[in-house]
Amino acid sequence: MRSRADLKKALALKPAYEEAYNSLGLYYQDSGNTPAAIVAFKKAVEIEPDYVIAHNNLGNALKTGGRLEEAVLSYRKAIELKPDFALTEHQKAVELKPDFAEPHVYLAAIYFAETEFDLAVKHCDRARELGFEVNREFLESLEPYRK
Repeated sequence: MRSRADLKKALALKPAYEEAYNSLGLYYQDSGNTPAAIVAFKKAVEIEPDYVIAHNNLGNALKTGGRLEEAVLSYRKAIELKPDFALTEHQKAVELKPDFAEPHVYLAAIYFAETEFDLAVKHCDRARELGFEVNREFLESLEPYRK
């Protein structure tokens, strides 16, 4: 990943550079600055409304920030643009590292957005087993679908 300074330089040269905003969002997300990541991802999809990866990343950042309803909308947009993109990416991550909690959380949110509630519950519970602190609002939204 490029450094923040390199990304800022790229944006100074080309202000409507959606890929640089997406990369900047990933930088902020990895740095723990979720609000700045959300702003960067939103700018990327504003510039290029069909940018599937940025919609998916925006969904991830919104979910991390506890903004579940907005995250679901972003995931739905990514799925609308390219069915199974987000799902496939996170399934690959689970296959590569089954004991890594984060992709399970993302899968739970994606399955929730797709109204596949059994799978949403399954992946949410797995993330919690692996020590991930799942957003309370999301846990409450899954409660009616627990058996």
